[in-house]
Amino acid sequence: MLLVLVFTVASTLAMFYELPFFITWFSVGLGELFSMTIGGMIIYNISKRVRLT
Repeated sequence: MLLVLVFTVASTLAMFYELPFFITWFSVGLGELFSMTIGGMIIYNISKRVRLT
């Protein structure tokens, strides 16, 4: 699912702003990986203190 979203964003940026597709795809993928890692660590720490279920 994540690859589909990254592909969609990269292809949109390539079409409208004429950016190179693969560089955009790579940078969007790295940004997603970074944000998911940080977000996962935050949610994990919150779930240790607060019952989320």
